[in-house]
Amino acid sequence: MKKLLTINILASLAIIAFITCKQCVDMTKENSMEEHNRVHLD
Repeated sequence: MKKLLTINILASLAIIAFITCKQCVDMTKENSMEEHNRVHLD
Protein backbone atom coordinates (compact mmCIF):
# COMPACT_ATOMS: atom_id res chain seq x y z
CA MET A 1 0.00 0.00 0.00
CA LYS A 2 2.76 2.40 0.95
CA LYS A 3 4.65 1.55 -2.25
CA LEU A 4 1.60 2.47 -4.35
CA LEU A 5 1.34 5.83 -2.59
CA THR A 6 5.00 6.61 -3.30
CA ILE A 7 4.49 5.74 -6.97
CA ASN A 8 1.47 8.07 -7.11
CA ILE A 9 3.44 10.92 -5.52
CA LEU A 10 6.36 10.40 -7.89
CA ALA A 11 4.01 10.26 -10.87
CA SER A 12 2.26 13.50 -9.94
CA LEU A 13 5.61 15.22 -9.31
CA ALA A 14 6.85 14.05 -12.70
CA ILE A 15 3.69 15.38 -14.38
CA ILE A 16 4.01 18.76 -12.63
CA ALA A 17 7.70 18.97 -13.53
CA PHE A 18 6.90 18.07 -17.15
CA ILE A 19 4.19 20.75 -17.42
CA THR A 20 6.33 23.52 -15.89
CA CYS A 21 9.32 22.44 -17.97
CA LYS A 22 7.20 22.60 -21.14
CA GLN A 23 6.04 26.12 -20.26
CA CYS A 24 9.66 27.17 -19.65
CA VAL A 25 10.75 25.71 -22.98
CA ASP A 26 7.93 27.50 -24.80
CA MET A 27 8.87 30.79 -23.13
CA THR A 28 12.56 30.47 -23.99
CA LYS A 29 11.64 29.54 -27.55
CA GLU A 30 9.57 32.72 -27.89
CA ASN A 31 12.30 34.84 -26.31
CA SER A 32 15.06 33.41 -28.48
CA MET A 33 12.91 33.90 -31.58
CA GLU A 34 12.41 37.56 -30.67
CA GLU A 35 16.15 38.01 -30.16
CA HIS A 36 16.81 36.13 -33.40
CA ASN A 37 14.47 38.44 -35.33
CA ARG A 38 15.92 41.54 -33.66
CA VAL A 39 19.43 40.52 -34.71
CA HIS A 40 18.30 40.08 -38.30
CA LEU A 41 16.31 43.32 -38.39
CA ASP A 42 19.33 45.32 -37.18
